[in-house]
Amino acid sequence: MNESFIDKRDEFVDFPLERLHLWEYMEKQKGQKDEYELYGIVNHHSYSKHGGHYTVFIKVENYTWVKCNDSVLTCSIAKDVVTKDAYLLFYKRSEFDSSNIINLTY
Repeated sequence: MNESFIDKRDEFVDFPLERLHLWEYMEKQKGQKDEYELYGIVNHHSYSKHGGHYTVFIKVENYTWVKCNDSVLTCSIAKDVVTKDAYLLFYKRSEFDSSNIINLTY
């Protein structure tokens, strides 16, 4: 078996906590330029190429972050959530434009 498929890549990838712009990758709609805000991060802490541990950061009110590590919850600050262990990022649109809703009533 090829060992390169077993190893986890462990490089740091910088990502924004707010004002993520995807304009160049999306079809333009009426000049709309949406921004996205990060609200959740799943982290994978790798201890060997055969296993690891998952933790989660969740954004709560007033830009506070909570780290969920099994049954332990701790408050974190924004600068501590951008790490090389980030595995999945969850963003939401910052400003909701109701003109994008499709009317599904019959």
